[in-house]
Amino acid sequence: MTHPASNLLIAALSYIGYQIENVNTAPNPMYNSGAGFECDTFKAEAYQWNELDTMDNPIPNQQNFFWRDLEVHWYKWLGRDTFTNRKIWPDEINEMLEECLAALMAHENNKEELLY
Repeated sequence: MTHPASNLLIAALSYIGYQIENVNTAPNPMYNSGAGFECDTFKAEAYQWNELDTMDNPIPNQQNFFWRDLEVHWYKWLGRDTFTNRKIWPDEINEMLEECLAALMAHENNKEELLY
């Protein structure tokens, strides 16, 4: 079962994408950029057509953001047909944002190459 993403979640993910751009000076994976970012805390991938179905039609990548057990997917860019695999409450969104931003700050301080 999927759940529509709240505006608060979309705003938090948008800010995370903006910070990924700042830390890596690479395209924001929350848009149709083909970019991605992965660390121990979360993973973000731009919308991509990865596989073919039985009729050789492209099947889109259905999960674009992962944090703990939360999966978020959207069509082409964040905010367009954005859904989650479960409900997420505002206090949990705040927790997610804090953890993801801390991970990005650690990445910036360590200068590890996590972009692909």
